[in-house]
Amino acid sequence: MRITAVEVFGVECGLPAPLRWGTMEVATKGGVLVRVRTDEGLEGLGEAGFSIAYLSRVAPVIRDLLAPLLIGEDPRLIGRLWHRMYDATHGWRRRGTETYAVSGVDIALWDLLGKACGRPVCELLGAGHRELTAYAAPSLKPPARRRRPTARGRWNAAFARSSCASGWMRTPTTASSPRPATRPDRTST
Repeated sequence: MRITAVEVFGVECGLPAPLRWGTMEVATKGGVLVRVRTDEGLEGLGEAGFSIAYLSRVAPVIRDLLAPLLIGEDPRLIGRLWHRMYDATHGWRRRGTETYAVSGVDIALWDLLGKACGRPVCELLGAGHRELTAYAAPSLKPPARRRRPTARGRWNAAFARSSCASGWMRTPTTASSPRPATRPDRTST
């Protein structure tokens, strides 16, 4: 199996209402996607940026620098290919744009390997659990509904009222005491 093409493109769609987290507010959601194709007809997809705004900066790195390194290579040799991409971006101090580019191609290669093996990528990476602890991001709400915590108690109260805090995901008593890493009805080893 050999890589025949590395493509990069943007996707974007409008949101019914703006979302915000931290100081950032967005009215559209999209991203930069990477597609790696092979001579056997398989393809893998990866994300190289969480906003289409990165396309004009990330696309040239993938198209002009990384793709020529990958065409003709065996996509199953992910570690080797990752090091080639990493070394090629060495002069750029591996920040921002080139990191997005390398990450997007890396994700696409893992997706392709999973398809070639007929297994989910999480299994290829060593995951052995069917259940995972959920992560809640209560600030990812429309701006009008977002609660701004002013004290630990108010933050915990806002989290407790959110739709994410249900069932075994208990609210911590203070901001410095995290919730259990495993479900209460399970023991960790």
